Amino acid sequence: GSLLAGGGGGGSTHIHFPGNHQQHQQQQHHQHHHGHGHHHHSMHGVVLSGDRVGCGVKSKLDSIMTTYLRAQHRQCAAPIAACAPFSLLEPHACPEPTHGLAAPHNLSSRLARREWYSREPRGGPGGRRADRHFVFGRFRPLRALRDEGAMITSAAFVGGDGDRLLTGSHEGEMRLFDAANGDVLEVHDGGHSGPIRTLRTSPLSCSKSLALSCGSTEVQLWDVSAMEHGAAYVFEGSCGGAFGFNAKQVAVVGEDLVGTMRLVDCSSGATVQTFTPTPPAVVTAAGMPRMPHSMRLADVCFSPGDGGLALWGNLLWDVRLPHPVQRFDRFSDGGGACFHPTGNEVILNSEVWDLRSDRLLRSVPGLDGTQLSWTGSGDVAMASFRLSKDEPISLTLRRTKHPLRSAFRTVDAADYSEICTVDLERSLVDTCWDHGTDSLCATVEYDAADTHDSLVRIHEVGRLRPTEEDSDAEEEDDADGGGGGDDGEDDSEIDEMELAAMEEELDEEEQEEE
Repeated sequence: GSLLAGGGGGGSTHIHFPGNHQQHQQQQHHQHHHGHGHHHHSMHGVVLSGDRVGCGVKSKLDSIMTTYLRAQHRQCAAPIAACAPFSLLEPHACPEPTHGLAAPHNLSSRLARREWYSREPRGGPGGRRADRHFVFGRFRPLRALRDEGAMITSAAFVGGDGDRLLTGSHEGEMRLFDAANGDVLEVHDGGHSGPIRTLRTSPLSCSKSLALSCGSTEVQLWDVSAMEHGAAYVFEGSCGGAFGFNAKQVAVVGEDLVGTMRLVDCSSGATVQTFTPTPPAVVTAAGMPRMPHSMRLADVCFSPGDGGLALWGNLLWDVRLPHPVQRFDRFSDGGGACFHPTGNEVILNSEVWDLRSDRLLRSVPGLDGTQLSWTGSGDVAMASFRLSKDEPISLTLRRTKHPLRSAFRTVDAADYSEICTVDLERSLVDTCWDHGTDSLCATVEYDAADTHDSLVRIHEVGRLRPTEEDSDAEEEDDADGGGGGDDGEDDSEIDEMELAAMEEELDEEEQEEE
């Protein structure tokens, strides 16, 4: 039939959706009106008023509105046949069906239902998602790590205990922090000619703690337990890299000539496979093909599990083949590229592609211009603003107007819905998770406008942020608690002594009266 499209505060508009049955069939007829000198003609068309008939031609505006509303209705998770009036000012969404035994939104009610609803340990259908939104919707600043005079540009947790944090600086130095108390354990010259833009550590399945530091002109592979001996291998001319399955191999990208992506063995440093992008976009004067600049700075990662697939920008590779197996359409050069933890989807900037059908599944506007950092369990992703790798960090942060310039956002991996957005006092440069417990995350913050101060702030997941009545986390760490604690104890002891003396006087007065 027809759907009613009404704007806010205005009149309603009936929009016709053609169906399978015959509709709006009219026959031309003549009626003689007594007392009038004319005939009223009725024909197939749109009735404009009581005595006026439209031309019968479907307008372009009607077609545009019909296509627009159909597209909105098609994107609903559970589209229904009988729809409420459509609004042209607000996006349409059909109400989602609810389960009779669905988990309640209140956390206490969900915990109480666990005792009698044994088949669903989360309190009913949808309880796992509700718990995930409850936990990853709360972040509390726990500790601030800084080294005087150092501008930190990247960070990554080492190991699965969350007790050590490796950072890279603008001067190309590597620092190992004790995440428990903020002490600097080691400082080493990374040998980079510029800032360390990306820092990755080996997965927990690796028997040895390795790190991969990426600058604009070189990539270096480190053994975290022997950093005093320098980098194990240096790959000149590269600007990006990623660990493969169990950190046995590493992908190095960013070289100018063909063969820009290499698969290198971590134990020997030998090249295992060279990947050639086809067709080359630019050919130099010497006849050698060269990759475009945006592709050289694109992100690279391996698929979850066995790491049989590699993603570099919008190119999908099978590690057994020298040429890409799929080239996805990319609508913007900004934003990151990564696999979904399930391994069935690829996220390029804000577009989500299905690997099984090579089709665009959805577009998530909240992920535009961001890079994703996934938890160890793969349930939640942290979205942060992705800085350009070929521009100075301070210049990029001053120019951009991105909404996540000084904030990060958590996203549900099941449906890419936003969980929460956490605002920060400074501009955000990098983020990372503690993959061992998923209870800690770190943000690299930089004051690009005023003091140019840089620090790494560790956040505790699942706890509320401090309010105005609470003391700041940094002030608690820096304050000397000796004098204040003693004064409080002395005051409490004096109050107890005065109260005891008053009770004794009252007892004596009662005895005298008796």
